[in-house]
Amino acid sequence: MFKIIGLFILFISSCFLGFLKSYNLKMRAEKLKALCLSFEMLASRIKAEKTELERAVAVSFSKETVYIKENRAIINPDLLEKEDIALIEEFFESFGRRDINSEYNRVQLFASLLQKQRKEAEEKKEKLSRLYNSLGVLFGIFICIFFL
Repeated sequence: MFKIIGLFILFISSCFLGFLKSYNLKMRAEKLKALCLSFEMLASRIKAEKTELERAVAVSFSKETVYIKENRAIINPDLLEKEDIALIEEFFESFGRRDINSEYNRVQLFASLLQKQRKEAEEKKEKLSRLYNSLGVLFGIFICIFFL
């Protein structure tokens, strides 16, 4: 009886890990999509309103992605990969040190780079999401058969 309960727990854990990895891929793509929209909003605010750049960042980005604290951009690294974080950090390192037109062009450049990252994340999600789900289930079945 305890053996069956233990195997059931191992099976559920294995399935959960596969689904969790798949969920993380989906959420990374969603977060990059939100960041792309935030960069586009920032570009439009810089071009149209000619407002203070720090305020434009605060209005364009949500607290879950990027926020300004003591004149520094704080990036929430949840669900992002190192390349994504490095790209965003590179953008904010010298943000606000140029004139408005240069900043607008720079925001457009980084928005296109982030869009490329988002497309890669979408492709990765499409390729690997079902794979991780299946691997979790198959690994759970394998462990159960092995211990029977």
